[in-house]
Amino acid sequence: MGDLAVVVVTHDSAHDLEACVASVLTHRGDADVDIVVCDSGSSDDVEAVARRLPVDFLRGPNRGFAAGCNRGIEMAQRTGARYVLFLNPDIRLAEGTLSDLIAECERRPRAGVVTVRQLDQHGRLVRNIGRPSTPAAYWRMALMGRSELEWDSSSYDTERSCAWVVGSFLLARRETIDQLGGFDERFFLYRDDVDLCRRARAAGWDVRYLPILTTTHAVADRPFDLHREQLLALSKLLYSRKWYPGWRSTAMRAGLVLFYARHLLKQRRAGFAGQREWTHLKATLRPDWGQYGPA
Repeated sequence: MGDLAVVVVTHDSAHDLEACVASVLTHRGDADVDIVVCDSGSSDDVEAVARRLPVDFLRGPNRGFAAGCNRGIEMAQRTGARYVLFLNPDIRLAEGTLSDLIAECERRPRAGVVTVRQLDQHGRLVRNIGRPSTPAAYWRMALMGRSELEWDSSSYDTERSCAWVVGSFLLARRETIDQLGGFDERFFLYRDDVDLCRRARAAGWDVRYLPILTTTHAVADRPFDLHREQLLALSKLLYSRKWYPGWRSTAMRAGLVLFYARHLLKQRRAGFAGQREWTHLKATLRPDWGQYGPA
């Protein structure tokens, strides 16, 4: 039985894949690692890059991130890996080892989902711990201007239990994944991580932040992507419909509208276009589910 299966879901990610895989191999420590690249309808030469690397490559259509992860889970089940790491191709492992991370998880038998410390390409902290996604929480966001992420940098100094963690680096115990049945493929992109963590906690597992390993995620200065932002807004609506049907889902949607409107006004007053906030506001007010899927 292997220690770890690393699942990298790609979509036009040829420029990132080699460095991502190299960082995993460099920082694996003593762990027995199998890497599987699950492609989602790429049009670049990601397959040619993958064929040069010590990975298994699975070609497939673009059915979303959650579906890609589930294809990787099937491979992990065949290899018998005890843990599965879901890793974005633009992540680089920078400090620490995967074997040390696994050893810490072994000391915490109820830790079903785990993430680690994340910095951007400029060395600044990337917030990847989430607060509960409930109707009350969304209205606190709207009225108090709070983020749905833990924003206090001191929250990232030590180990802690979390409501949810961002899926760009998400380590899961195979037992947990098998019990939950993988990711919910109704989520095309975004919110699949929030949903998985919620189901894990409901099943009695702990979701933890363990800053014994540090990664770099190149999210700073990322250009605006209209379709990506639309997907994020629509995924939040999908999540609210799944977990809070009826009037509670409507309340969450209203809270989001107010939150985005306040942030848009703040951006406009500061002389910015507020393009991201405007996109989220429009998609929440008038959701176009025909846009929910590949661009």
